Amino acid sequence: MHGITNNAQIIAFGSLDEVYIAAIKPQALPLVSLRRPAYISAGTVPYLDWGAALTPTYRDQAYPVVAIAWGRTI
Repeated sequence: MHGITNNAQIIAFGSLDEVYIAAIKPQALPLVSLRRPAYISAGTVPYLDWGAALTPTYRDQAYPVVAIAWGRTI
């Protein structure tokens, strides 16, 4: 992710139509905007959960990740 440092503070929030992820420190930087897919019913609330996990690319240690569940889709 271009412009992200080790001390970055990242937030995620959602509405019925969009999930938005941005860095807020050391500077404001939009990272990801996800629109509700057409196959998810209108009015369905997205759920967000932060944790630490290994990934297929980075297996040396656990890194912060966000899981997004929208309807029955993760």
